[in-house]
Amino acid sequence: MRLQVGGLTKKNLLKHLSKKGVQLNAFAQQLFDDDKVECSDEIQSFFLTIKTPFDFGLYFGATLGEMIEVASTQNLSPCPLAVAPYLRLQEIDLAKGEYLTVVSSPLSNDKAYPRGLYLRDLDDGFWLRGFRCSEDCIFPPSKKFVFVSEIAKEC
Repeated sequence: MRLQVGGLTKKNLLKHLSKKGVQLNAFAQQLFDDDKVECSDEIQSFFLTIKTPFDFGLYFGATLGEMIEVASTQNLSPCPLAVAPYLRLQEIDLAKGEYLTVVSSPLSNDKAYPRGLYLRDLDDGFWLRGFRCSEDCIFPPSKKFVFVSEIAKEC
């Protein structure tokens, strides 16, 4: 899937999310408030792929670090954090309660700080949620994660 990221100020991005009915939890709001979600006037295109730990041969689940390491052997890399809100603006077909975690590099060494963002559809609407997890947190083998497979070259 190809996704264009950028072109909106943070204020306008949050306004677009609100118009789409997207709710933010406190951790997502913290990432926006702390400028971890960088908004740029420049538009950049990414090709994204969705993988599970099972897809990587991690049949009993994996930590984020293990997945990032295995993904790199397949030329997949973590996403800029700004990918998550732009992806949330797309018509992503998620089953109710399903998570789609956007893999990003660690943002802070502080264990109390949010680790990243995920998309989720619940009965009360669409969510862009921040999350925390320890380095040894094992994600189930069927959990879906988004990686960058290629940064598109603009002509």
